[in-house]
Amino acid sequence: MSHEHKGPLRVQRPFFPEGSVNHTYLLHPPGGYVGTDQLRINASVDRNAHALMTTPGASKAYRSISGSATLTTQLAVEGNLEWLPQESILFDGSDLNASTTLRIGAKGRVITWDIQCLGRPASNQKYDRGRSTVALVVENSEKVLLIDRLRLAGGGAALHAPWGLHRHTVVGLMIAYPADEQLCSQANAIL
Repeated sequence: MSHEHKGPLRVQRPFFPEGSVNHTYLLHPPGGYVGTDQLRINASVDRNAHALMTTPGASKAYRSISGSATLTTQLAVEGNLEWLPQESILFDGSDLNASTTLRIGAKGRVITWDIQCLGRPASNQKYDRGRSTVALVVENSEKVLLIDRLRLAGGGAALHAPWGLHRHTVVGLMIAYPADEQLCSQANAIL
């Protein structure tokens, strides 16, 4: 594993609790985004490599007075990647644009998720103001497989209506690639 950084993001030393699978934690000492912060993550997993990348805790999008915070993630996968960052907590008044692009090679395998927590309901802090845009593009060597974009406005109708989140304060997406019909059937049976 090799890495370089510029700015507040850091790579903690690799761990190997499963033997040969590299567990890497991305540290962001400030712990969150505000204003016009810009974070970029570029990672690649070579053929015959297997990595699990995560964060040690939830990331936070704090109230913003001036502009959007931006998180851009580019992942190139020729081997096996488990990209499992902890959830993002959107504080009231936050403004976040997050995008992830997964480029999966012919032998690449990926499991990933994105989880957003809207406000902090246990502390009675709602997500009444602000906005969030989360985009995900998944492509293999032949074509674009998925384009997913979720735009939410704090206090907006999509948060409360039955056709939207119906007052649920957590939204997530999980992707496993490749997945054949047998794997999909097994996952559906478990769900």
